[in-house]
Amino acid sequence: MEYLRVLFGITFLFFSLQGQAQGKFYKNYTDFGYDFGEGVVQLADSSYLLTGASSSFGEGPAQAFVMHVDKFGDRIWSKSYGGAESDRGRRIFQIPNDGIYVAGYTNSIGNGSFDFYFFKTDLVGNLIYEKTHGGANFEKLHDATFVSKDSSFILVGETKSNAEEIENLYIMRLNSNGDTLWTKQMGSAGVDIARAVTMISDTTFVVVGDYYVADSLKQKGLYLKMHIDGTVEWLNTVGQRGKHSLNDLSFDEGRIRAVGYVRYRENNIDYSRLYGFVGDLDGSTYNEAIDASPATNSRYGYLTSYSNQLNKFYVSEQSLVSSAPQFIGGGEDAIISRVEGYGLYWIAPGVNVSNIGDDQITQLIRTSDGGAIAVGYNTHAISGGNNVTLMKIGENDDFVPTYSLPDVGSLVFKNELETAIQAKIYPNPVNEVLQIEVETMDNVDVTVMNAYGSIVENSKFNKLTSIDLSDYPAGLYLVRLEISGTYKTFKVLKK
Repeated sequence: MEYLRVLFGITFLFFSLQGQAQGKFYKNYTDFGYDFGEGVVQLADSSYLLTGASSSFGEGPAQAFVMHVDKFGDRIWSKSYGGAESDRGRRIFQIPNDGIYVAGYTNSIGNGSFDFYFFKTDLVGNLIYEKTHGGANFEKLHDATFVSKDSSFILVGETKSNAEEIENLYIMRLNSNGDTLWTKQMGSAGVDIARAVTMISDTTFVVVGDYYVADSLKQKGLYLKMHIDGTVEWLNTVGQRGKHSLNDLSFDEGRIRAVGYVRYRENNIDYSRLYGFVGDLDGSTYNEAIDASPATNSRYGYLTSYSNQLNKFYVSEQSLVSSAPQFIGGGEDAIISRVEGYGLYWIAPGVNVSNIGDDQITQLIRTSDGGAIAVGYNTHAISGGNNVTLMKIGENDDFVPTYSLPDVGSLVFKNELETAIQAKIYPNPVNEVLQIEVETMDNVDVTVMNAYGSIVENSKFNKLTSIDLSDYPAGLYLVRLEISGTYKTFKVLKK
């Protein structure tokens, strides 16, 4: 059978992927900061809105951001939101003829260390309002969904604003003005977290996550059904051996499918295995599936249906077993697979490529052409931190198996970051000696990095210098000029 198993990462790619077909792309966005993609939504014109957190905007340790990209993944605009501390957008919605809504969390404003953060902008990103919700301690939002019945929102996550100061489920409903309609805090004697939510009707939704079961002294998968008025219809737990977590869910053919992982010990070593769950809407378990492969450290993250075929899904996976062991410190890999059936059975494994650093998928959604799009982030030395990643899978399972080097300057819409340095680099492409000419600045730091993020040259010069690249292999290099925190970066091709 045909299959798709795509792993976010990088192998050898010295040229841009701009020429790929419309139905697929793999983009990453960065500005030499710590940039994280968290949520994505597709608009009616097949463009996309992204949200997340970034230190590249400069206003604080991390700003929430909204970025609009076209159907090819090229940026149209980006703007930041929040205050002087840390702010993060987690989920994003666009209501036609109304505006953009973002749900996340913040410690810049609010009542405590972190609170739920909810803000609205107009259709081009201008802030209309921002509001926070939470108690005196810690709240963290994991997911949100839109209630089309009355244009309200369900937000789910965790809170430690209780007498025990231990994580409890934190679920609330907000109206379109960001005001609270109701709030629920529920918990056991242990750690309880609401990780994902989906509507199953105009008036009912289901939440999955983690819930501590005192009888077993273990954390189990949470399976919770609620009415939009805040009434709990039932709360069940799933999973047998080990500690279970459910990270995401999908409603299809009258049943809930959820994915996550189970943690256990074997030979005094902690492992995790992929875990899939299928449940009925009366709270009962229809099927469970645990990966039977040898001991691994993998977990399911997110899933979504695809095409117009019933019972077929894309599912993301995080793995600590790198598919590219030649990269020292390969970190965690992020994989997308196709699965089907009530057991969430793989339609065979497939392509494996890997980035040098950690790779994460943070949301996976279906697209209007029957494909899917995944947002996340990876770590790469060239960018100096983390890059926002966006991967579009086409309607025929077309995908870009590798991604281009981080496109420095592709996230923050700030011209002043580079205009202070007036410089020329030539020839480009270069065979041997690269000339670097700076017109007005003295004491400029020059750093040359290869495609793997390794620094091959680093020095300080005045106005004019040259770098001999004759001993280095052919390929793409980044030349970064910096003075007093201002930088300019050039891509140079070595023949």
